[in-house]
Amino acid sequence: MSAILKIRSSREKNVKNQVKGFKGKKEAKHDEYNWTLMYREGQLRKLKVSSLDLYLDKHGISCSRSTLKQDKVDIVDAHIARSTVNNDAVNNEEDDGEDEDSDE
Repeated sequence: MSAILKIRSSREKNVKNQVKGFKGKKEAKHDEYNWTLMYREGQLRKLKVSSLDLYLDKHGISCSRSTLKQDKVDIVDAHIARSTVNNDAVNNEEDDGEDEDSDE
């Protein structure tokens, strides 16, 4: 098995264990989830609505409690995607700034 497949397999197991670990827990906390990894692995849809509500509440995203699960998944997915793009853009700007300083 190649190294890439081993890493991918390991990540998938971690995400599955994380999702399974929170099933049955009454009060999981927002910080106990690796939201970005779950987003990248496409595992957000496997979360319970109460877990999605944790994310929405933590980030101040207003959403009715009667909103359908798939709509909440889509909202969380879009928010994480925007956050990831913004973080990548900031990191690229920092890297560009360091490159310019080293040329002097």
